[in-house]
Amino acid sequence: MIQTEIAVFCRNEAPHLVEQVRHLAGQIDALPATCRPVVLHILENGSTDESPKLAQQIQDENEYPFTVRAHIHLPPGKAKAWNYFLSQATAPRLVFVDADVRLGAQTLLNLLNRLEQSEGLNLVGAVAQLPPRFTPANFWQSVFAVPYSALPPANSLAGGAYVAKRESLSAMPEDVINEDLYLSLQHEGAFACAADAPLFVTPPETLEIFLNQRARIIRSDLAEQNRNPHLNVKHHRRSGLQTLFRFWQKAGLLKTLAFLWARQRAQNRARQPFGKPQSGWEPNRSGG
Repeated sequence: MIQTEIAVFCRNEAPHLVEQVRHLAGQIDALPATCRPVVLHILENGSTDESPKLAQQIQDENEYPFTVRAHIHLPPGKAKAWNYFLSQATAPRLVFVDADVRLGAQTLLNLLNRLEQSEGLNLVGAVAQLPPRFTPANFWQSVFAVPYSALPPANSLAGGAYVAKRESLSAMPEDVINEDLYLSLQHEGAFACAADAPLFVTPPETLEIFLNQRARIIRSDLAEQNRNPHLNVKHHRRSGLQTLFRFWQKAGLLKTLAFLWARQRAQNRARQPFGKPQSGWEPNRSGG
């Protein structure tokens, strides 16, 4: 019986896909016998690059001691790909990883151990950190790197890497923008983030990239608050004067002001297509 299934979400990730599967093979090598056999699924959805071809090639030329299954030309949208994977998976342990992320040496093992040892948890997520020896390429990247080095993690799963008990999951609405926030709300009180399971992320290199990413997060927050009016989305975001003070302590006045200005720009951009939110709820402007 298959014990662990891994979903690798891939959309226009041709530059990273082969290396990511190789990287995950190293993570799988560290797993105990209780987590085997393992099946790795490549979920290519909506790509316009060589990702489908590479995914099929990885399956056909499989050089690893585990099964690789390529699911190519899936409809675009991570929620759709997520639901498709859930419909295919039968293992009791599921792993969700983006194709462009890197994990710490023992991240997958530590995530699965925490899940197994905690009866009340349905999901366990990795904690986003800066890569070892990270050096900002410019001023803006140095600004956007501060939350990862100065602030505690948000009370939310990181969409780049998390594990779950299959029996606890069900299909999500296809209009979900960020499945990490959706799952954090649906499993409030039944998920955790493991400090010993790092997920290495590279901060945006330009203001424009940050604005697009942040606007998407804000739109997701607004959508999920409307979907779950009885829950508090702000509980799953870093916010408040203490967070702002810690940012200022780490980065100084100039970078703090630059970050706040960029966040306000992103908030304005997020509202442009939709107008003012109908619920009256607004993301906290001083938090993460």
